[in-house]
Amino acid sequence: SQEQPPTKTKTVRRTEVKQEVRPISIALRSLQHTFSTLGGSSSSGTTNILCRALGINPYVQQDGQEFWKLFIPEVDYGKLSQLYSG
Repeated sequence: SQEQPPTKTKTVRRTEVKQEVRPISIALRSLQHTFSTLGGSSSSGTTNILCRALGINPYVQQDGQEFWKLFIPEVDYGKLSQLYSG
């Protein structure tokens, strides 16, 4: 009779992590679209959808600070809004 090799047992532990699922705001979807147009075959992207989502007139020049004041509240993410509320 042949001896059987010892069997190994493996214990698997399953851990579930609950995360809050937040819907993506219109501003972030618009920003995503803006970046996707940059990867296209045309030489430049478009910000038309992002400007409409934020209520920005694309023909009026905005500096970075003015843009953030309009963009951050639209993102609808409290921690980010608190960071830039200064």
